[in-house]
Amino acid sequence: MHITTPHTAPCHCMGLAALSLAAVAVGGCVTPAAPEAPEALGIAVPQPASQPEAEEFGVIRTCNAAYPSAAGGMMGYVEMTFQVGIDGKPFNLAIANAEPANVFDDVALEALACWRFQPEYDTSRVRRVIIEFVP
Repeated sequence: MHITTPHTAPCHCMGLAALSLAAVAVGGCVTPAAPEAPEALGIAVPQPASQPEAEEFGVIRTCNAAYPSAAGGMMGYVEMTFQVGIDGKPFNLAIANAEPANVFDDVALEALACWRFQPEYDTSRVRRVIIEFVP
């Protein structure tokens, strides 16, 4: 299971809710030689900001979202916003975006309500998570 952290990537629940990513290889293509790396030329290259891992996000426990039978084999996702209380429980859960609308919302909210986080003393910080669903 992958967890979406604030402004980051989605939570994937394999079998119940998941996202399948695939790279496509193109055969018969000739790739030109790569130019010399900037580091080798003595040029400093800024590093991209790394995405925080679940531990940095403060996730202690996640709960899988069950794929609803009424979804009829559709794929989709639910993006939610929430805050974490001083007890580590999420509150002010809200749907920010969902595709398709109103199909996975209830099970996604139910799953997120079950999650637990490191206690948060700045309870005003809004977090964002995406749970993606694949039959």
